Amino acid sequence: MLSKIFSAATLIATAFGQTAGNVGMSMSLSESVIMQAKDVYMDMILSKLAHVDLPDYYEPNSKNYAKGNYFTIDQDANEVAMSWEPTENGVYLLCQNLSGVFYTSDFRYKSLGIFVATGHADVKMNTVNLGMGISFTTQTTPDGRTVPAIESFNVLVDIDRNDINIQIWGNIWSDFAAMFEIFFKSEVVQAIQDSMTFILTDGIPLAANTYFKRNDGFIHIPYMPTWEVDWMTPATAIVATDSFQVGIEGLFFDNVFGEQYPTDTIPLMPYKIDGSDGFQAFVSSFTIDSFFSSLLEEKTL
Repeated sequence: MLSKIFSAATLIATAFGQTAGNVGMSMSLSESVIMQAKDVYMDMILSKLAHVDLPDYYEPNSKNYAKGNYFTIDQDANEVAMSWEPTENGVYLLCQNLSGVFYTSDFRYKSLGIFVATGHADVKMNTVNLGMGISFTTQTTPDGRTVPAIESFNVLVDIDRNDINIQIWGNIWSDFAAMFEIFFKSEVVQAIQDSMTFILTDGIPLAANTYFKRNDGFIHIPYMPTWEVDWMTPATAIVATDSFQVGIEGLFFDNVFGEQYPTDTIPLMPYKIDGSDGFQAFVSSFTIDSFFSSLLEEKTL
């Protein structure tokens, strides 16, 4: 009886909204709800820039070098701008006026054949602008399952070379600071921007997609030794004009018995009812039946 009630409610809702197809569960989050957490999303991105290792630099035809180099964004996100990008099936995050620091733990610089400066330095960069678009798609796992994936677009990394503060320690002479500034603005800033661009363009999507692929579209339910849910995404999540929408397989099962599909036909499911805001979720009789039948199997073990 309960499953029939849920199925009827699903069919009524389908008449009012865009269909998610034949899935066990579907849901939507309005644009306004998604954007409330934009600082959190940006902080997750910045966490990947907390320590960016940079190569050692050696000046050609000399013994000058800068070694032990790395860069870090040293603040949390603030004043994050987030834009909704349905044409890219994604969102865009922009954070301006961040601060970062470049460190070199060991440098040597010889000038005029006489003076040799050694020591360590850090460079405070007060105006770092970062932007990253995230579009949603799917990927296929080695065993043929469809799970979520993300791609980046319109990555921005911009460091204001004229808004920096250089601090140098060691046996230096006054002219070296000016020489180091020239070297930093030309060579080091470009290397920092290239490394950060690579992380935002390739590194973050690779880490996320590897995580999705490794889980293979399954979630183990805590405190239940053999109970799992199949959350494979048959179709790509959608960034519509006013909401984020996704449909999942939604099959509960006991992994001792394996996945057992209920006899009910999976109905056409909506993502949302037009005119409603916030979070909406729809559960079909397919998911309801699998929930109770697999729960009974779990409890019989």
